[in-house]
Amino acid sequence: MFQYAAGRALSEKHHVPLKLDLSYLKREWLERLKGNPIRHYSLNIFNIQEDFAKTSELPPLAWFPGTRLAKTINCVSKLMAPNAPTIIREIPFNLAKNITQLHNASSHIYLDGFWQNEEYFRSIREIILREFTFTSELEGRNLELANQITATNSISIHIRRKEYIQHPVHSRFFSQCGQKYFQTCISFMEQQIVDPHFFVFGDDPKWAKKYLKSKHPITFVEHNLKTNHYYEDIRLTSLCQHNIISNSTFCWWAAYFNQNPQKIVLAPKPWFKAKINNTGLIQPSWIEIGI
Repeated sequence: MFQYAAGRALSEKHHVPLKLDLSYLKREWLERLKGNPIRHYSLNIFNIQEDFAKTSELPPLAWFPGTRLAKTINCVSKLMAPNAPTIIREIPFNLAKNITQLHNASSHIYLDGFWQNEEYFRSIREIILREFTFTSELEGRNLELANQITATNSISIHIRRKEYIQHPVHSRFFSQCGQKYFQTCISFMEQQIVDPHFFVFGDDPKWAKKYLKSKHPITFVEHNLKTNHYYEDIRLTSLCQHNIISNSTFCWWAAYFNQNPQKIVLAPKPWFKAKINNTGLIQPSWIEIGI
């Protein structure tokens, strides 16, 4: 979603089409080698401008990982295919240099990176909010929950734990939001919101049921887990009046979609274990709570 948003901003700036490269998702062997979970294309759940790049339109070495060899890869790629787009690789956690790269970019480029910062697409915020609406209608249990959420002083809580504990790289990279963080957030919301109703989402409902406590109603939403409708958790979370998020871009977007002008969004601090500049990741109106 961040990648699409960054690319969409540039397509608007230069008045050119945006095309999506799905070849990376087809290299499951590479993800298994890295120990990463296998992911699949899912942006078609949104009303985006969907257009896919052909193999002939891609730089020959676009798939090659790493930024240290970026200049060499770009040069070799241009020699192999002079008419291919220029590769612009994100410099991890260097917002200023990345902004400069994008500002100086031509209209014929290939973006490589995560681009997880609103600064890359703030200029088209309304377009992003419009295109990241869902193509399907709510139904069944999700519709029932949506009605309950919009009828109460609803507060979402999103848990992201399993991958951050089990993944060999992510467990060292991301901070873990534990019971202390979530209980502090719950207490904060209880002091600010009259008659709150908490709706808990995430990848570890068993842990949540054991450790999250409140004198107010708590509804655990777990029926969308491990189904093709997992994305409904984003929609339901975004419908809540207020949000307690973990350090996950899944719930980041849900809080971003929340259109309540008085919303309170609580986010963890630090987002990463390492001392990394995450300026712009946390929205100015959001409140950071120590882990």
